Amino acid sequence: ISRNLKDFLGGPFLHDLAGVWNGGEAVVVAAGPSLDDVDLPGAFGGVPVLVCDTAAPVLAERGVTPDLIVTLDASESNKAYLRNLPAEVYENTILCVTPLVERMVYAPFKRAAFYSYGHPTLDHFRESGALFEPLATGGSVALTAVDIARLLGAKKIYLLGFDFQYYAFRTHARGTGAALRGMRAAN
Repeated sequence: ISRNLKDFLGGPFLHDLAGVWNGGEAVVVAAGPSLDDVDLPGAFGGVPVLVCDTAAPVLAERGVTPDLIVTLDASESNKAYLRNLPAEVYENTILCVTPLVERMVYAPFKRAAFYSYGHPTLDHFRESGALFEPLATGGSVALTAVDIARLLGAKKIYLLGFDFQYYAFRTHARGTGAALRGMRAAN
């Protein structure tokens, strides 16, 4: 966090974009196995698309450049999801990022917007006068993405890949590192 503190406190903050969708629609994409059955390019119809970091490689593989990607923490798997994406993703997608994520993850993105959630260290920054409110997490980056859609003003939010269950030996869509780990464990 200390290496990211200057970036984080200097913004821009996701809250600066509050209401930009002005009551419109949004699609939030998680990485559940049901995502394998969705015609991704055809599913959006011009509606803004928020993607959980885990699903970013899946959408990239299918030629979709999301409006925003949401990442929550600094785990090695989360770093891997955001590596080697197509250049147009780094150029055109806003990465929604917390200061817990290493700079090397958000540096390739032309635009990043910082946000906070109920983490004890981030709570300390707020108590010290930082001007941002925490977003909901519910223990999942997918639920944080839904709260971001709400913050940005979406009144109707469509969910793709929100399975919250396990299929036979599958926890995630094909193309995610989590899916590959699950297949290895099953064999």
